[in-house]
Amino acid sequence: MTGEDAESLRRRLYAPGASDADVERFRGAEPVAVVEADRPAAEPESALPTGRSRTRLAAVLVLALVLLVAVLAVAVGRLATDAGRPETPPTALRMTAEDRQDIATAFADGTNAGIAAFLVTHRAPPALRTATRFFTEEHAGTGPATVDLEPAPASAFQGRATVLLVLQQPGRVSWSAFRRQVDATGEQRLVLQRQRGGELDGEQLTADTFPYRSGDRPVQVRIDAPPGARWGFAVVYSD
Repeated sequence: MTGEDAESLRRRLYAPGASDADVERFRGAEPVAVVEADRPAAEPESALPTGRSRTRLAAVLVLALVLLVAVLAVAVGRLATDAGRPETPPTALRMTAEDRQDIATAFADGTNAGIAAFLVTHRAPPALRTATRFFTEEHAGTGPATVDLEPAPASAFQGRATVLLVLQQPGRVSWSAFRRQVDATGEQRLVLQRQRGGELDGEQLTADTFPYRSGDRPVQVRIDAPPGARWGFAVVYSD
C-alpha cells in the first residue's frame, strides 16, 4: 500500500462506524520500523593481573630472590675461602737448632724475635726468592693484641704480603690481616683479608704469603695468642 492509502485508512478509523476490519487493514498498511539493538560493549581488559597471573608473578619473584641469595652466598663463600680459616696453619720454615737458638736469644733480649735478621742471614721463604723489592716491618708482643701496620712506600701499593709469625713457647695462635675499605657513603671499615692459625712449636718460624690488589695493602694484624704467650711477627711487602 502507498502512503495515501495508509492515511485514508487512518481517517477511516476516526470516522463513525469504523470496524475491526478497518483497524486490521490500517495495521497491515503501516510500515514497520526495524530497530537494531545496541550490542553490549565489551568489558575492557583489566590492567591489573588476574589471580592466575598474580600467582605466576609471585613465583617468578620468589625464584629471582632465591637466585640472588644463592649468588650472594657463593660470593661470600669465595671471600671466606680467599681469607682462609683460623684453623688453616701457616707454613713452618725449615730451621736448624742454631736458628732456633737465635730466635730464643732475640726473645731473651726483650726487643723482638729477630725475624728481619733471620731473613737477611738465611735463605728466604719460597714466595720471596723471586721478589725484586722488599719492605719489612717487625713487631713483638704478649698475649692477644691488635697491631696497626706502619705506612708503606708507594712501591708497596700493590703486590704480595708475607706474614711471618713465631712463638717463644709451644702453643696455639692465630693471626688475621685486615684491609681498609671505603663504602658508598665514604665510611671506612676494616675487612678481613687473610687469616691463619694452629698449634705452633716454640721458636719455630712460620710464613704465609697472599697477594693484594692496588690500594688493598693490609693495614692491621690481630694476634690471638694465649695470655702471657710471647710472640713476634713481621710483614714483608714484595712484588
